[in-house]
Amino acid sequence: MQLDRARIAIRSRTKADVIDLALKVIRVFAGPLLAWLAAGAAPMFFLNRWLLAGFQVYDFVWEIPFSYMFLTAVLVFLEMPLVTALITLFLGQAVFLHKPNARSIARDFLRALPQLIVYQVLLRPVSIFHPFLNEVILLERNPLRNKRGTTTWSRSRELHRGESSDLVVQGFLHFCLGLVLFGTTWFSLAALRTLLLGDWDLLTGAALDQPMYTTYYHLLLWSIVGYTAVLRFLSYLNLRIRREGWDVELQVRAERARLARQVV
Repeated sequence: MQLDRARIAIRSRTKADVIDLALKVIRVFAGPLLAWLAAGAAPMFFLNRWLLAGFQVYDFVWEIPFSYMFLTAVLVFLEMPLVTALITLFLGQAVFLHKPNARSIARDFLRALPQLIVYQVLLRPVSIFHPFLNEVILLERNPLRNKRGTTTWSRSRELHRGESSDLVVQGFLHFCLGLVLFGTTWFSLAALRTLLLGDWDLLTGAALDQPMYTTYYHLLLWSIVGYTAVLRFLSYLNLRIRREGWDVELQVRAERARLARQVV
């Protein structure tokens, strides 16, 4: 591992640059990202379909299964930290390693699972205000409890302190971007199914058939979650660079390691 030769340039970026970089990262690592997303989302996909099986009915006011789709979105939001943990661990290795190790990613996930359950499941209403808590848990690996040192929660509080306004703007921007991606992909999928099946009623809400909201709707939500996980990871790096000079720290650590090898 060479800390001064990262595969993603470690430098401060604007929000627009981060969004553009996320698309490039997805293009380069499309296969592994899809695989890790599927590994995390597949169990939740079947769990959610089972939990919401009784809500697969049409709402006669909206002419679409509004209750089912709303509850699906809520479940996806609650499960998002656990599902995207594998993607975060993969990206953490991919920044510095040309061949991330799947066994190491799985091992790190199991080690971090207790803290993920505590903070992202049991304390989810509180941790929602710490958008980079997943990265702190998975990549910085502080202990859950430590009387004399830094804990995961104290580190997360320090990282997010004084960033409320910027994080609100960033969260709103990511939310709007997710809505745009969902809307364009949803209607494109409806148009494609209309052409393939030859049923023009599929373009109307009243004819929204069952596969659209029991299968494709779930898959589309998880795809957007995967994209936002990449975006969140890059935003986390950007925050550390801007607040803590992480790029300088990496250069110093790399030079120290190089000098240590020369001495040996």
